[in-house]
Amino acid sequence: VARLLAAKTALALRVDALGETESNEIGADGRSKVEARIDLLEGRFAAKANKDTSIQNQSKFKLNKVQAYNDSADVAMTEAAPEAETSAKKRKADEVEEDEEPS
Repeated sequence: VARLLAAKTALALRVDALGETESNEIGADGRSKVEARIDLLEGRFAAKANKDTSIQNQSKFKLNKVQAYNDSADVAMTEAAPEAETSAKKRKADEVEEDEEPS
């Protein structure tokens, strides 16, 4: 409760000091939230649960038809031909310098 009160008070002070309008909406709203939290902790009001009612209405999933594995849809991998490695090799630095000599 102390942290909640400190946070709401600090927010209200900043709005009051830096805001251009003179209203106490932030302070009054913060006070009502702090009082509601105190009432909740003291047990005066029951906590409201945010439950989704559509989840409770769903029935259990039942699988009616079991599908068998289709062998005709299976695909076998074939080995690919190895690529030529000569084009993938890099030239050595000495060969590059010899090719780029100024003429």
